[in-house]
Amino acid sequence: MLDYFESPTNHLNTKRRFKYRLRPAIDMASVLRHFSIYSLGIMLSIPLGIVSMFLITKYLGPSLYGTFALFSLFLLYSRYFDLGLARGVLKIIPGCKDENEKTRLLGTSVFGTSALYLIIIATFIIVTKITGFYIRYQDAILLVFAVMVIQQIWILCENYLKATKDIPTIALSTVLMAVIKIPIVILLVKGMSLSGAVLMLFCVYAIAIAYMRSAGQLKFGTPRLSDLRPLFNKGFPILMSDLALFLLLTFDKIIVGRFLGTEQLGYYNIGFLIINYIVFLPTALGFVLLPRMIEEKKEDASAHFTSSISKLSKIAPAFIGFLFILLPALIRKYLTEYIPAILPMKIMLIGVFFFSLSIIASYYLIAIDQQRKLLFIQSISMAIMVSLAIIAIRLGHGIVGVAMASASSYLFMATCLLFACKKDVSVIMKRYVPIATTLLFCLILCPIVGIGLVSNILLSIGFITAYAALFIVKDKECLKMLISAIRRPMKPK
Repeated sequence: MLDYFESPTNHLNTKRRFKYRLRPAIDMASVLRHFSIYSLGIMLSIPLGIVSMFLITKYLGPSLYGTFALFSLFLLYSRYFDLGLARGVLKIIPGCKDENEKTRLLGTSVFGTSALYLIIIATFIIVTKITGFYIRYQDAILLVFAVMVIQQIWILCENYLKATKDIPTIALSTVLMAVIKIPIVILLVKGMSLSGAVLMLFCVYAIAIAYMRSAGQLKFGTPRLSDLRPLFNKGFPILMSDLALFLLLTFDKIIVGRFLGTEQLGYYNIGFLIINYIVFLPTALGFVLLPRMIEEKKEDASAHFTSSISKLSKIAPAFIGFLFILLPALIRKYLTEYIPAILPMKIMLIGVFFFSLSIIASYYLIAIDQQRKLLFIQSISMAIMVSLAIIAIRLGHGIVGVAMASASSYLFMATCLLFACKKDVSVIMKRYVPIATTLLFCLILCPIVGIGLVSNILLSIGFITAYAALFIVKDKECLKMLISAIRRPMKPK
């Protein structure tokens, strides 16, 4: 690439070639810079998020925390009630050049989403009044509805910033949400219990929206009803693929709550919350790449996909291995009543590696308009997870068996998606299969060794040794890449 800058002759005589080669280089530098900025924001917010999670579990206890987990699960599902309007913003705005058109699309999506959610809430209230259906925790449920609306407005604002590549504002808002969550948890959850926990979510989203509007210069233009149709047409296919991926990640919690009760769900949900923080990394890389892959040719998008998978396959095991050792020690010391959650959490930590790779592969298939192939693989993975989870519960394996079923479905989905994305499997064979073999061995070993302290220590040492031998000794460039990312200027252009 430097040859073109050093040789004026090449620049003049090969204008077409120069233009083709310059664009991917600039895009990749922007991707790395924005990924570094957002990753730093995530790294700063993760320990704060874990602290707030521990405070919530301590104040609520296993039973109420299980109920709060069900509320949180409903809020996660409610993100898919907008019929794809939020995803339409992410799909259409990268191609818009007019700023007025961008703000109008944002205003239209906010108007359409708010109206739709208010209709859903009003319908629920009317039906419960007519039928006289008794609802436990009525105050908390009304607060959940309020959180549902403001959460969706926050998602729309974040998608707008993603589409306009304003990653620094998103990163700073992520850190802000993690920082303000701790004092709000202490103030509200300790005194108001379950209702305080839900009110805490509303306050965090409201503050984040206010910050994004001021720092990101968000403007809600005048809504135009005719814009709702293109937003729906572009966003609904992405909504379906996102929903399928989300169902795969959360349906095991529904199974645990249905067959094993809210207390076991409280134990199981510890691992789920930690997975959410880990999945932030590949999600960050994915939404940094998605607007660029939508704008680029298929060949350029494929190059970005291969590079991203290679880097993620090196970094993720080290990060997961660190949590694999640290989190059980924290639970034993500070949350002794949650000790039964340790083994399922370890199994889910192993499975989340495969889920992380699936996220990047999903973004790539969306960018090249291959949602049908993506949905097919996700549907089969869902069927595998549900079948194995129900079988495990009936055999008496409890939440450990459900965790095994989920991790196995993640492994299947990641393998199928990676081979669907790349016709040339040499990169996958080099970077993926060794990891899959190592982590699958640990996955099989987890239920055998039990949850005793000595067995967990031996399992953890084996896990650390396995990934260290593969990725620190064999792939020393991983360390160089991490060091260069830290040294890279964090200020965006």
